[in-house]
Amino acid sequence: GDRITRLQQQTWRIELGRTIQTFPSQSSERDHQQRVDIMNRVLTKLAEYESIQRLWVVELAFWKHRIHDESDEKIDNVGERDFREWCRVTSGSDIVLPCVMSYLHVDYNFTRAPTGRQG
Repeated sequence: GDRITRLQQQTWRIELGRTIQTFPSQSSERDHQQRVDIMNRVLTKLAEYESIQRLWVVELAFWKHRIHDESDEKIDNVGERDFREWCRVTSGSDIVLPCVMSYLHVDYNFTRAPTGRQG
């Protein structure tokens, strides 16, 4: 399968596609080296994006676990949406995931909800 088309973020797919389109079409040694350099950049970015997507699943697991743990003690006057948001914010993923990402040498801003993916 095509790894780029499996990326959840449309902006990532577009970015990588545009980078690939910059491949030189000539066959000189210089053009060959440029193709190798561009492909290495694409593969590095692709691996980073795939790591981020895997961590979205981990973040969702933290969230689901928090919802399951707290559902019996849910405050009656709190709406379902507020309760779910509270569970997401207090799940602990905001502490664990940046540590995991730093270990993987990937930089990502975890201020967005995992379900807020674009594209």
